[in-house]
Amino acid sequence: MRLKAEGRSKEPEYRGPWQKRPRPTAFDSSLTATLPNPQSPSYPSEHASVAGAASTVLAYLFPDKADEFKARARESAQVWVEAGLHYPSDEKAGLELGQAVGL
Repeated sequence: MRLKAEGRSKEPEYRGPWQKRPRPTAFDSSLTATLPNPQSPSYPSEHASVAGAASTVLAYLFPDKADEFKARARESAQVWVEAGLHYPSDEKAGLELGQAVGL
């Protein structure tokens, strides 16, 4: 992300080691993905982000089913780890990001 301020380009001050992190199967050739491997970075998981946001909004609208929505979001995120396309930290960060967006 770049922001223009006073004619200068500003980069984020901190770039973590996870940015542009290869997916597990690209990092370790002994792993096999059960689904096609996307050509995008692994972190954070887009699927987990969407699941986290959706579950947060639905929990707000239907508070009596909040626990069920959160469980389904975690389940949806975990599938991508089990498929070999994401690390557990990708899913955790994606869920957290989505929950923040959903607020």
